[in-house]
Amino acid sequence: MQFYDYPASDSERIAGIKSRITEMITTYGVPASRLMIGCKTFDNTNNPSLVSSPAVYRQAFNELEAIYPALRGAFVWEAILDQGHGYPFATIVGTDVRNL
Repeated sequence: MQFYDYPASDSERIAGIKSRITEMITTYGVPASRLMIGCKTFDNTNNPSLVSSPAVYRQAFNELEAIYPALRGAFVWEAILDQGHGYPFATIVGTDVRNL
């Protein structure tokens, strides 16, 4: 699931991610093992409310993974932007995802 490109504060984004993942699992019966968190940490629109830092997505992932250990991970939408900024998503979020 993709959790970006809508205006939200970091705390609203974390709450939204947790709510939608929980809804997919409990309401629609999608196994956690089929879900990932889609993230965007940089964009070209100069609208910071559309993205969050890797730490925000890491927090959301860790909180959900504690509840749903089968959750499969997280991905960044534009890897080239992550690369251009020194791989902050891969470094911060990837560390936890690789430990699955």
